[in-house]
Amino acid sequence: MKVAFVTGGTSAIGSAIVHTLVNAGHRVHFQYHRNGEEASELRRATGAIGHQIDFLSDWAPPIENCDIFVHNAAINLSGGSSLDLKESELEDTMKVNVLVSATLARAFSAHMMHHRWGRIVNINSIFGLRAGLNRASYSISKFGLRALTQSLSVELAAFGVTVNEVCAGPVNTTMLQSMASIAVSQGRFRDTESYLASVGSGLPIRRLITPQEVAEAVRYLTSDLASCCAGSSLVIDGGLSACWP
Repeated sequence: MKVAFVTGGTSAIGSAIVHTLVNAGHRVHFQYHRNGEEASELRRATGAIGHQIDFLSDWAPPIENCDIFVHNAAINLSGGSSLDLKESELEDTMKVNVLVSATLARAFSAHMMHHRWGRIVNINSIFGLRAGLNRASYSISKFGLRALTQSLSVELAAFGVTVNEVCAGPVNTTMLQSMASIAVSQGRFRDTESYLASVGSGLPIRRLITPQEVAEAVRYLTSDLASCCAGSSLVIDGGLSACWP
């Protein structure tokens, strides 16, 4: 039985990943910040072990050894022009989206390298492939996460430790709901539902991606079947990036 640790475990994608890794037979730990009720429900439903950590102030690993590390926690404080980017916004975004992954990967890699087996998966975004309008701090962090993924992959591959990322497109998550609220407040959409419908219809598959579809990509990358995948960016975006101008 492998030991897995998932950050952002109570989010829509994180919860799906926790369920999926438990179903794959792993002993799963997860991090959460404020969502105590959701964490309790996730523990009851899966048997996974929750750890309440605020990644803006604490990056200490909550467990000593880990075979599978999935960094899913992320924040998106973007919303205005890149010219108005505040230093604090960029610092906080980089802490959660990149520094946590680097710190925990460093902490867990010794155990993985010793056992000649390990899996590290970063949940990235299509905004780590191409910058988005008024999303400077988020895109900067996701480009940084991609660089971290590739750097770690070439350093750890010889030890049987693979490092990859999943670049997710529009998934109906709390973060997307927040983006919908901003669009509604700006008068660009009538309500949240019309925003989500518009985003979904803009994908070639004509719908939003589900959290479970992202989790299934993680299942593959953390399995023995993916032992030759190193530094890969598995894009789960419904074809969106394929039709970018």
